[in-house]
Amino acid sequence: MEKIYFICQQWFAVEKDDGKIERTLSVANKLQKLEFSYLLSKNIYPNFADNHLWFSIFSYHPLSLNFTRIQRCTCCFVFLFLNLLMSIIYYDIHETNTIENFLTIGPFYFTQEQACYLYISILNLINNHKILISICIKNQKSKLLFPWWCLIIVYMISSLFIGIFIIFILNRSIYIGDIKTRIWLASILISFMSSIFLTQPLKVFGLTLFCMCICRNKHSNDFDFDDDHLISLTCQKYVSNTNEHIQRRVSSFIPVNRFSLIRTKWKEMNLEEARHKQLIEIQTWTIIREIQILVLFLVCLYSITYANHDIENSHVMLKTKFVLRLRAQKWYNERIPKDLSGYLNDKSNRMIRWTSIRQLRVKQKIIGNLSELENTSWFDRNTRAIFLTFNLYNPNVNLFIYCSLLMEYLPSMGCLIPRVSFQPLKLVQLYTNIELIYIIIYLFLIRYYIYIKIRLIIEHRLSYIKQIWSYINWTIIIFSWIGVGFHFMRQAELKRLGKLFKFSHGYYPINLQFVSYLNNLLINLDFVVSLLLSNCILHLLRFNRRFTLLWLTLQKAKGSLIGIMFTAFTSLFYLLFNVHLYEFSTLFITAQTCFEMVTLNFNTANNLKNIDLLLAAVCLLLFVILIVCFLVNMFISIIVDNFNLIRYNVKKEKDQYEMIKFIQKKFYQWFGLRKYQDEYRKKRDCITEFS
Repeated sequence: MEKIYFICQQWFAVEKDDGKIERTLSVANKLQKLEFSYLLSKNIYPNFADNHLWFSIFSYHPLSLNFTRIQRCTCCFVFLFLNLLMSIIYYDIHETNTIENFLTIGPFYFTQEQACYLYISILNLINNHKILISICIKNQKSKLLFPWWCLIIVYMISSLFIGIFIIFILNRSIYIGDIKTRIWLASILISFMSSIFLTQPLKVFGLTLFCMCICRNKHSNDFDFDDDHLISLTCQKYVSNTNEHIQRRVSSFIPVNRFSLIRTKWKEMNLEEARHKQLIEIQTWTIIREIQILVLFLVCLYSITYANHDIENSHVMLKTKFVLRLRAQKWYNERIPKDLSGYLNDKSNRMIRWTSIRQLRVKQKIIGNLSELENTSWFDRNTRAIFLTFNLYNPNVNLFIYCSLLMEYLPSMGCLIPRVSFQPLKLVQLYTNIELIYIIIYLFLIRYYIYIKIRLIIEHRLSYIKQIWSYINWTIIIFSWIGVGFHFMRQAELKRLGKLFKFSHGYYPINLQFVSYLNNLLINLDFVVSLLLSNCILHLLRFNRRFTLLWLTLQKAKGSLIGIMFTAFTSLFYLLFNVHLYEFSTLFITAQTCFEMVTLNFNTANNLKNIDLLLAAVCLLLFVILIVCFLVNMFISIIVDNFNLIRYNVKKEKDQYEMIKFIQKKFYQWFGLRKYQDEYRKKRDCITEFS
């Protein structure tokens, strides 16, 4: 039977490519049939659908008639349990269960041995899967075939093997112990995922390229449908008898215009309308998918951020005299506490580092005790800062606390600035199982997020760079990966401190300052990512016309709204009162306080008059006259003028607002709310309400 090829590597869709749904195709010549792009697109999906060990279960291909889904599932289960058995046997190479150089994430342990176990499992799976598959595949061209009842024997033997594998796996996991069993579970998960997404795709893609470039002949482009059994099974799905099928195949060579009826029905205007509706529907489902990903993103991120805190537990430390409470005192019955060496007086917190007092000064000198500090006048004019730091550990709630008391002297201002910091750290068993699942999902979402943004860069190019939301999205991605790096650095430091604490039995001074620094960095990164990701919800409101009017108005007037006088008063209040009041400690907090005073909220006025009554009165009077009375009215005028310029331009942007109408229409159709549809059609356009 002669085959004629019509190659068209273009879309027949109103929303794709040039939007055409009818094309005139010519018969493909030999050069077109040998093009690399055509051969790759023709062979890659059939090979994935038939040769991939796991994807072939769910995909369909005509050649799968020789190798059914139940046979594929049987082979996959046998391979999976065989892989489990072989990997757990290799885990019993070492005689001891002491594991060094490991990384703990939740219930999983990751060691250097896993690389060897991973490659052994993969090679074992690749080398042995051909045997069982060759028995199950039914090749009609072969003269030697197994009888039909051999499949029943294969199913019985496979079930027996799976049961034996499970028994050996359970016995071996009990024998090797808990630690190695957890390591084995981690390596099996990695091996299984790498087999699905790495090993099998590379195998299929490599074999496809090899056959296309080296083993190709003139008949290799055709699928092997010469088998009568395959042809009959395939034809039964579409035709009722052989004569009708032959008649259709013969008539297919007659040059009949199949789209004559379509041409008369679909005119150019109707085609444009169909394209417009299709684009709106595609963009609507894209927005819905974006909302779902964003919600899942936020749930995982908030769960990870919450896992770094221990809100329910709190500790009262150093309530009375500091020096007397550094050591455990006598019990209520005047008995000396035994086995409490190194504990505080609350009998719960144990000192894991000696209490030290440090200072920052011009010349360095170390003093041994408190009395010598007083006798030698350690605190003198050269002193710039005094640090009092100590570390605590409460084994009841598994909580570390890094305590730091700082007194800083500023010669330029002639004052002392006290700072107190108690930072609880959750360093052991950081995440539970559900939190670990959130972390894994979050990492996959970050990778998917990167893939989406790269596609947007390729599609929009320079226009994507001009959008402010693109910088926000890439900031989220970069800070997320930086947070992953800080997490592993914190794990490495925790491992080092754990070894030191175990070696010294808690009597060696351990400094938690670096761990506290890493923990603060990680918390701040989580805060920034959570803030930016929460602001991405505002980006979804771009389909609301009123919100778009507000956004475009503020964007148009941002140059005028950044007033010189407001910035000047912010700098003035910061320079005058940053040492005395927390409301003016930083530029950001000062700007926030000044903005509150613009709204006539003068809660800080009482604090200002306690510092300098005359200076505070002059500053507040000038602020009220120049900012509250004059600048606020100017702000309102600027916003109104820019609003009048923007509202006429918004009327031109119809597509994105029609998505809301499309969603509401679909919602009404699904729930049968026809009366609400009539009310919705009668609503006026919100833009015309302002005109």
